[in-house]
Amino acid sequence: MNTIWAPIGYSYNCGFAKFANTSTTYPRVSLEFKKLQIQAFGVNATFGDSYDCIGFFTAGIWMSIFSSLILMLILAFGITMVMSINTNDRFDDPKGKTITVSATE
Repeated sequence: MNTIWAPIGYSYNCGFAKFANTSTTYPRVSLEFKKLQIQAFGVNATFGDSYDCIGFFTAGIWMSIFSSLILMLILAFGITMVMSINTNDRFDDPKGKTITVSATE
């Protein structure tokens, strides 16, 4: 996590926040918080509405979007294939007698 931000009047809320330095020298220092909620401005007796640290697109949402796109592509391909089906009129003579098939037993 690089930055913490929230709109003015909102608080920042995160279930698990970990801050660590990115230097390659040792010792590496990290700071972990569980159930972190902070608000910089406009704090009265309670926190304002919270702005969560979880992004809008979770892994499940990305998987469902990707799967839906693949299924829509397959459906579009199938529809275009069905639309391109033509009747076989190569052996039909428009000047001659039409072909009739009787279904009497």
